Amino acid sequence: MDKKITLIIIVAFNLLAIACTKGFDKEKVVNKTEKVIENIKILELGTNNHSIYTSIVINAPSNQVWEVMTDFNNMPNWSSTLKKISGNLINEGKVDVTYSIDEKVRIIPHNFIYSENEYYGWSDTIQVLPGIIDRHLFRIESIDSINTKFIQSDEFKGQNQNIGTVNLARYVLPSYLIFNRELKKEVESRLENSKK
Repeated sequence: MDKKITLIIIVAFNLLAIACTKGFDKEKVVNKTEKVIENIKILELGTNNHSIYTSIVINAPSNQVWEVMTDFNNMPNWSSTLKKISGNLINEGKVDVTYSIDEKVRIIPHNFIYSENEYYGWSDTIQVLPGIIDRHLFRIESIDSINTKFIQSDEFKGQNQNIGTVNLARYVLPSYLIFNRELKKEVESRLENSKK
């Protein structure tokens, strides 16, 4: 089966799994007090321009969330999707980002965006999808002294003959949610273990 057909099948499956609505927007209530701890949105910003917004509340101070999300050497021990970030880990540095997607490991070079204790990510052309630029950010916001909102967002802009920006957003969304939930679990587990 050629790569284009495989990609079409994967995208079709994800479209069904995520919901094929334009401007998909979902808040997921997952605790008994009816407090929203997870937020998921795909928004159309314009022609060939879509964004993903995901957030999750982590029951830990922001400095502890930041410590785990920037411990790139230990990331493969708890993250099944984003495996490693290596290189010049400063703002505008060149980095290699290692992903595990569809049970395949891919290493993609990026231009790093970094602000200490706030966010990191990258913004450049996706090498495997020429014509599409993404701006992918991992960010924290302190809610209070014991809770932090972790935000993973991405914006796709441009054209590629194999996939449009809305389908790309729907395709990658499940892996972003997995990372968010695994980060929450790891941070809260480390915090709990430190109290013992």
